Amino acid sequence: MDDFLFKYNQLDDSSKLVALKFIDYLYKNKEKKIDLEEFKKKVLNFSVWTDEDILVFDQNRELFKQWVVAEW
Repeated sequence: MDDFLFKYNQLDDSSKLVALKFIDYLYKNKEKKIDLEEFKKKVLNFSVWTDEDILVFDQNRELFKQWVVAEW
């Protein structure tokens, strides 16, 4: 604990505020438990792009390369 207080006291005021907010965040969330099954469901529901989806980007890239910018 002495090491923590020593380091904390070496910080400037804005850094001390950030540290206190982080400690407050940890304190408020200490009782929350992560539901791993729910987390897995959320991760598995991320969208996955197909080859056809990517093809649209490839086609647009080629069209963009052909675009001629007007000169002033």
